[in-house]
Amino acid sequence: SCVSDSPWVADITTTVFFLIGLERGEKFMKQISEEMDVFTAYTAVNSNGDVFVSPTLEFVPAGDL
Repeated sequence: SCVSDSPWVADITTTVFFLIGLERGEKFMKQISEEMDVFTAYTAVNSNGDVFVSPTLEFVPAGDL
């Protein structure tokens, strides 16, 4: 997370840091999931409380799974 006087700067910075970490961690998580034979997925929740799930960063509503 990021702390800033400007909420939108904090949101953008947090998102950028998240995506950088996600890119670097994706290979590691894929390797671990294959070795442990488990399914890994990314999740997101919007401001309406809708949950989205994605194994490939293409988010779909959880209700559609």
